[in-house]
Parts: sequence; C-alpha cells; structure tokens
Amino acid sequence: MELFTKRLKLTPITMDYLDDVFTNFNPEICTYMFPKPATDKSETIAFILKSMENYELGKEIVFAALLKDTNEFIGCMGIHHIDTPKPELGIWTKASVHGNGYGKEGMAAIIEYAKSHYDFDCLVYPADRRNIPSRRIPESHGGVIVNRYHETGASGNELDILEYNIGLKVKPLPIAKKPLIIFDGDSITDAGRDKENIHSLGEGYAKLFADYFPDAIIRNHGVSGHRTRELLERWDQTLALKPDIISILIGINDIWHFHKFGKALEKDEYRTNLDKILKQTKEELPNCKIMLVEPFVYPIGEYELPWQADLNKEIKIVGELAQKYGCVHIHMQAALDCLAQSYSMKKILPDGVHPTEFGHKAMAHIMIRELSRFVEEFYKNP
Repeated sequence: MELFTKRLKLTPITMDYLDDVFTNFNPEICTYMFPKPATDKSETIAFILKSMENYELGKEIVFAALLKDTNEFIGCMGIHHIDTPKPELGIWTKASVHGNGYGKEGMAAIIEYAKSHYDFDCLVYPADRRNIPSRRIPESHGGVIVNRYHETGASGNELDILEYNIGLKVKPLPIAKKPLIIFDGDSITDAGRDKENIHSLGEGYAKLFADYFPDAIIRNHGVSGHRTRELLERWDQTLALKPDIISILIGINDIWHFHKFGKALEKDEYRTNLDKILKQTKEELPNCKIMLVEPFVYPIGEYELPWQADLNKEIKIVGELAQKYGCVHIHMQAALDCLAQSYSMKKILPDGVHPTEFGHKAMAHIMIRELSRFVEEFYKNP
C-alpha cells in the first residue's frame, strides 16, 4: 500500500531505510519531539521492526516519505493507534528539506486516507507550541486545540505541547474566554506598532507570541521612549482592559534619558514608580499573572559606562519587587549575556539596547516557558 501526492511517495517503512532514518533522525530534528535519537543502529533496527510488526497487526502505519521524482528519502510520516477511536498522527522530515511544505503535503494525504479507511472519533495531533510549521498541519485541516501540557522528552528536552483534534466527529468545544495577554513597556516592546490599530503588534517579540499562542489574545501596549514615569501615568488604560496576564519590560529609558538627555530622574524613582504599578495591578486585578522582564544592555553602541551602576540597581529592584508581589522575574540580562558567548553582540543588540529580529526571537524563547505556564494555568482555572 502506497500513497502518492504531487511531489511525494509514501511507502510503509522497511529495513531499506535503516541508514536514512539513523542518519537523519538527529538531535536537531528531536528538539520539539518526545523520542530521542538512536545512539546505535540497533535502536533504529528495533524501531523499524516494531513499526513493520504493528503495520501487519493493523495498529499503525509508519511511512517512509520519498521525493517522487528521485526516490530521495526525506523523513517519516505516520498514523498510530489506528485500532482505537483516536489515532495519533506523527511526522518528522530531515533538516535539509525543511521549508518546502513536504510535511504538510504528505500529512494531508495520510489524513484523507485515514478518513476514508477508518472509523474514528478524531485524529490526534500533538505539536510543540514553538514548532509553528508543525502546528500549521492540523490547523490547515480544521484541527482544534483540546489540551495543552508540558512534558519532558526522552532526551531531557522540555516540551510545551498543544494537542489538536482533527476529524468529522470532533464536537465543537464550548466557546471559552481566551486569556488576554498584554505586553507593555518602551520601544523594545513597541517595535514599530501602529498605535491607531489595537491589533498591531509591531515587529518584535510581542508579534512572535501571537504565533506561539493561538489560544490567547495578544495586545502590545509598548510606547517608544517611555520610562516608568510615563508607564505609571497611563497604567489605568492597561488595567481597564482587565488582562489575565501582563508582561512588563521597562527601565532602560529611565537611565538612558537621564544620562544622555538630562531628563529628570528623582532618587529611587524607578523603584517607586514600578512599585505603584504593581501595587495597583494586584489591588485591581488580584488574579492577573505578572511577568517582570528586567532591563538589559550590551556595552556597545549607545551604551555609556555610567549607565552600568544604575542598570545593576534596576535589575536588583526588579527582583525584589517580583518577590514582593509574587511576579515571575525574567532574568533577561543574564540570559542575553549567555547568548553573547555564542553570537556577536551586534547580531543581538546592535546599538546595545534595541534587539534585531534575531534578538527578538531570542527574547521570545527566553520568555515563552513562563508565559506558556500562565496560559496553561488559565485554562485549568479559568
């Protein structure tokens, strides 16, 4: 039994593909997957033999995915637990063919085959929240998110799973309130958003979270140039929307504008303003989850040495206020310092303050774990 698409041939896995699977199912491919790569060919042999046995028993079909024109092996696609009411779909493709849409094309053929050959309640498709290309597969077939959970993969990798259900018998879920997440701060958060459009997220990390969190409403309230003083003045506007989750990144302008432009900055003003913001939030929205992202710099570009002592104080204040008000403290400076050991500072913060596209992606990666836990908790206790 084989399936064909415009560009692919899907054929049940055999030992003919031992070397291909062993070579290409590597740590990079397993980043967002539960299984771990084989350390020895005997493990791959065991996997293929088990897959062949389950195929004969009518329990699953693991396909070798091949390019139709050349017979080049590109990965494995499959449907598991087909003897149950909820078969599970799975896929991986080798790194060299990513970005060509082969996974979406091949899985579409498998989904149509399953619908025409099996009687099931739904097809289950688990995908890591961060694996956007994989998530596009169930979403393109009307998949709905029915569960979200964290687990640790066989390689020790932390997984942030969205579980989709696909199929004709999937009952529509009751319309549930999605959590409202507001990102607030200065130009780093603003990232060029259109302030006349409430849906505009700019081109920074807030926009990335809109892709990561289809199960949430994302709003960007960052305003370029703002300090804690201006944030406090407009904080009523943020709280009026009654967000479920707030992320605050503020502080570098308190330092920058004082040293470079001579703008007023009273003693302890940063602590006083941020404390008032958090106190008001806790009083008016006691169930709102708050993520405090500490300010950060690199010693390049706009950076000046006198900033450092003030920045160190601000980072300490963020930690103290996070503890005082039960907020999550994102240690962004420390995380970006670690990143600078592998990449040039200019690749991340070319002027020492504002992230590049790469820098924004890094920030999102640093923040997503805690934000995901907030969303998961929201759905458990709406």
